[in-house]
Amino acid sequence: MVITSRLRFHVLLTSSRVIREFLGTVLDPYRARELKAIVDTAIDLNDSVQNLRTAIYTCKRLASGETIPGAEKRPLEFWTKRGLNYLERYLKLMVYALYLHEQKHVLFAQNYSDWLKERWGIQRFIRGMNLE
Repeated sequence: MVITSRLRFHVLLTSSRVIREFLGTVLDPYRARELKAIVDTAIDLNDSVQNLRTAIYTCKRLASGETIPGAEKRPLEFWTKRGLNYLERYLKLMVYALYLHEQKHVLFAQNYSDWLKERWGIQRFIRGMNLE
C-alpha cells in the first residue's frame, strides 16, 4: 500500500485514534490501558532524552502549519514524516510491552522475533505506518 502525503497527514492528525485502533486490534480494552500506561511511564522516565508523546504532538502541530516558537522552519511534509516515525516508534514500544507481558509467564520461551512473526496483524498494521 502506497501511503500518500495526504494519507500520512490524516494519520498524523489522528494519531491518538490510530493508537486506540492499534490497541483495539491486539488487546482487550483492560490490557490495552495497562500496557499503554506502562509504555507511557517508561517514556516519562526517559523524558530527559525525548518524550515520544510530546514529539508526536509537536509534529502534528507543525505538520498542520502551526508556528511554534523555536521550531525549525521545515516543509510540512518533513514534519509529517517525522511525526509518523515517532508514532511508529511508539507503536513498536507498545508491541514490545505486549511481548514482555505475554512471555514473562512462560519465562520467555519464545524470542521476540519469532513471537512477532506469528502476529501478522500487528506487523501489517505497523507496516502500513512505514514511510515509503
